[in-house]
Amino acid sequence: WRPETHTFHRPFGECTITLEDVAMLLGLKISGAPITGYATMDWGGLVQRLLGVTPRESMLAGGRLRMSWIDRHFSNISEHIHSQEQLERYTRAFILRIIGGYLLTDHSSSFVSLRYLSFLKDLDVCVQMSWGSCVLANMYRELCVATNYDHKEIGGSGILLQLWAWYRFPFLARPHPPLSTFHVPLGARWNYALHKPREESKDKIVKYREYFDRLKREDFVWQPYLELLPTLPPYCFEDSQVWRSTVLLINFHIVEYHFADRVMRQFGIVQHIPALHIHLEKLHGLSLRGKENTDWSHMHLQFVQKWQSRLHRVWTQPTCDTPHLSSSSEYMVWYRKHTRRWISPSSAKEGYVVSTNLSMYLDN
Repeated sequence: WRPETHTFHRPFGECTITLEDVAMLLGLKISGAPITGYATMDWGGLVQRLLGVTPRESMLAGGRLRMSWIDRHFSNISEHIHSQEQLERYTRAFILRIIGGYLLTDHSSSFVSLRYLSFLKDLDVCVQMSWGSCVLANMYRELCVATNYDHKEIGGSGILLQLWAWYRFPFLARPHPPLSTFHVPLGARWNYALHKPREESKDKIVKYREYFDRLKREDFVWQPYLELLPTLPPYCFEDSQVWRSTVLLINFHIVEYHFADRVMRQFGIVQHIPALHIHLEKLHGLSLRGKENTDWSHMHLQFVQKWQSRLHRVWTQPTCDTPHLSSSSEYMVWYRKHTRRWISPSSAKEGYVVSTNLSMYLDN
């Protein structure tokens, strides 16, 4: 993973998790207003107003709420829903639990940030917001932080990362049975994989690194969803025109680039040498600490405006007959000169020899 490009650099080129993957795998809305604004408020009062129960101080920690508290107070739906107001409260609690447990998890896996609860006040407005770009911005940030050697944990949407890897790299998962039911989440076909024995030994990690270093262009599935589109509800691809946009993704203080132009083959489009973009390095170190009264929609107004112009940042290029590029193609020649393609030192040495011989051959 390269923080400056938000892409995985493999021997055959770049690939990444895109807005398309978020829409296909999670069914979240892509177009819409960004998730941003004030990240600090009276948290106990907010919970009381929107969920109808005031949590004890021990259940709160720095604007976060223990998810066990949500489970305890909002588990038995049939016994407590007797009005529209109660139904809405349980709906908010359920969505907040999904946010904290699957979409925007923190490193503790026990808390959910309450700054997202304020967006659940009006549920009709909530569904029109860009939760998809919010989740992807957070996932990018977590992947970037995880590249630091001293970080041992990763937050974000683990289910998104896992499903993306299974669909794109078939060697990571056993062959899956075909979906027998229409209109079920694509992740449902992988339920059996959750019961596989866990293999976490150090030797296994080394082997996986070697697998990735030896990947060929045929080992990556560039467009895994084409044949699955008829099985999906329309809302999964209603914002498809935005998938190919090179745009800034926003989640309060988090601002991350979505470099669609670097992975055009994932959209069935000819891959050219990508344009040079500004690396927002200073934003990578930005956190919520010491910024209690910050209105991030105002602080990041220039980035919000760029998100609002997303339809003007869509890449439209000729489609490609095949995503596989030859070693002598313009892009691959450029790519070899501008990246690090191997993970392990042994693979790097082996790959360097092959790459050097190839370059000498092409130069002649």
